[in-house]
This record gives sequence, structure tokens and C-alpha cells, in this order.
Amino acid sequence: MDRNRPENQKHSRHVKQKTEWHSQYAPELSPLLKILFWTGLLEDSAEKFRYRILTRIHFGLLVLVTIDVSIIAILLNTDPTYCRVLIHLCTYILIVLTWLAMRRRRKQLSNFLHTLQEISPYKMTEKAKFLLYCICSAPVILAILLTVSPSRKWMATRLAYGFTSTNVYVQMLVIFLKNTMNHIVYPLSLILIDFLFCSLCQHVCCIIRCLTFEVENKTPETFTLSFQADIIKRKQRIDEALLFMRRVFYYPSFLACAANFCGCCTIVGWILRSDKIDDFVIMVVFFTYFLANISSLLMCLWTAGGLPIELETFNKEFRSKILQRDLLEGKTDEIDFKKYLNDDSISVLSGCDIIHFKRSAILVLAGTIITYALLIRTI
Repeated sequence: MDRNRPENQKHSRHVKQKTEWHSQYAPELSPLLKILFWTGLLEDSAEKFRYRILTRIHFGLLVLVTIDVSIIAILLNTDPTYCRVLIHLCTYILIVLTWLAMRRRRKQLSNFLHTLQEISPYKMTEKAKFLLYCICSAPVILAILLTVSPSRKWMATRLAYGFTSTNVYVQMLVIFLKNTMNHIVYPLSLILIDFLFCSLCQHVCCIIRCLTFEVENKTPETFTLSFQADIIKRKQRIDEALLFMRRVFYYPSFLACAANFCGCCTIVGWILRSDKIDDFVIMVVFFTYFLANISSLLMCLWTAGGLPIELETFNKEFRSKILQRDLLEGKTDEIDFKKYLNDDSISVLSGCDIIHFKRSAILVLAGTIITYALLIRTI
């Protein structure tokens, strides 16, 4: 029995280390939480030393890839105006700034997930997990596609800073390794930030929708003062979560949207002015880039823009139930909970107060990209 005690203690420590950190934020370990820990965006890790090394490796990769892309773009630039080159480099610089901004707000992000854990624990659906796995596998898939491209020699020379190699295997190795690292930074790192932002916005929308559903299902007779007080308390907890969310994504959301926009502009300019348009593989990869950027922008505007809509729906339903109860009971001496719900309390997330996440901004985004495409076409 004494012989089994050390093994039991070792097993219990192993279980505690395995479940201790993620149980503070969600009832089950999700791949998104793993990524947040590996990149240093969450606190209270059970294995701090390992995650500290992974965080530095990830940030080092961001910086090295940005420097590498900058050197290649400047040395081998064929655009005399340098316009597309500057926009292309801004994409990578903004990605680094986005991750730095998220890193500085890891405590606020941890507090936000703690608050969600108390209100309604964050869980990833199977569809969301599948989508995340597809996104994380994209760098390798894109690198493989570019490795078998007919423009392999030109691409290997460009990635090797102009040095030419006649060995096919060396060309394929250079293309695969450098493109895999580049795609981990762009578009993977950027899409993961957008994925986190969209999934959290969607989760909060679901919480508000459930609260509205509870109010809708109450009759005027059962819409008592005690029930109203309970709803208001839960609504205040949601407002507290939204406050944390605004603090976390105030700067990162703006930087991420700016990086996505620069990415869209870069791809549009490259497609319209490139001499490699006859290479089917390269065109597929670059259309994938464009689809990833534009989808991220649209999803951010759509999901975050759903928050004020859900809040407004809740406020209208709550006021409607109070009015129905007043007409039924005819009481005027009850506590008026409507004063706690005003239009000024409806939250609209914003990025540095420059980008306001409303669904009406989707048309503005589309018009801006089309204008840029026409401008590039006429130059």
C-alpha cells in the first residue's frame, strides 16, 4: 500500500496540472485555449516555464518572418512606386503589433474569461473546432501547393534573396520551409486573433439571446419584481463582461482589421498587376489569401455588430413586459426597473474609436476595396 502511494500522488499531481489552468476559464479544454496559452495570451499557466519558451519562440518567429519579408520585398521589388510594397509590409508589421497588444492585455483577457465562466462557460462547438483545425492546417497545405507550382524556380530564387539553385530538391525545401513559416505569421496568426474575437462575440450574443428568451416566455402575471431583479443582476454581469471585452480588444481589433485590409489591398494589387497570373497554383493560393482576409473582416463586423442588436432586442422585450404588467396590475408604486435599461447602455465595440463594429460598416468596407481595385487598375 505504501508502494502505491507515490504513484497515486504522482497521478494526482499529473491530473491537477492537466486540468488546473483551463478549468479557470472553461469547463473543458478547447484547442483555442491551448493556442492562447502557447502564445502567452492567458495567465496562470500550470507549466509557466514551458509556455514562456513557446511564447518567446512564437514572438521571435513573428519578428524574423517580418524582417525576412521586408528584405525580400525591398531587394527584389519591381514596382517603381513602392505603393504595393509598403502596403504589403504594413500587413506584417500590423500583425506583430496586434500580437503585442494582445500580449499586453492578457490579464484583461483572463479576467474576461473568468467572468464568462461565472455567467456561462465558454465552449467550442464541434463545427468551431473543425474550422479551427482547418485554419491551423492551412500553412502546410498552402506551402505544399506552392512547392508543386510551375513557378517553383522563380519562387525559390525570390525566397533565397536572389540566389539561384538548380537542384530541384533544394528549391522545394526552400519553398516549403519558408512558406510554412510565412503562413504561420500571415495569414494564420491574424486569422486566429479574428477567430478569437468572433467566437467570443458570438458567445456573448448567445448569452444575451438566452436572457431575452427567458423574458419572452414570462407572462405578465409571472413577471414579478423578484424575477425582474434577477434579470437585471444577470444583465449587469453581462455588461461587466462587455466592459472587459472592450478593454481587451480596443487596440487589437483595430490593428487586426487594419492588417486584414492591407492584406486585401495587397492581394488585389498583386492579382491586377502580376505577370504570374497564368500560374494556376499561385492564383489559387492568392485567392485563398484574399478570401481569408475578407472573410475575417466580414465576420468581425457581423458578429460584433450583432451585440448592439441583441442588447436592443432585450431592452425592448423587457420594457414591453413591464408595460404589460403595469396595464394588467394597475400598480404604480412598484420599483421601476426600466430606468436600469437605457439606450446609452447598449454597447458597440470599437477599435480605437476609429472602427465601430456595426453591420452597416460592411457596405463601407466593400466600397473601399472596390475603389482601391479601380485605382490600382488605372495606374
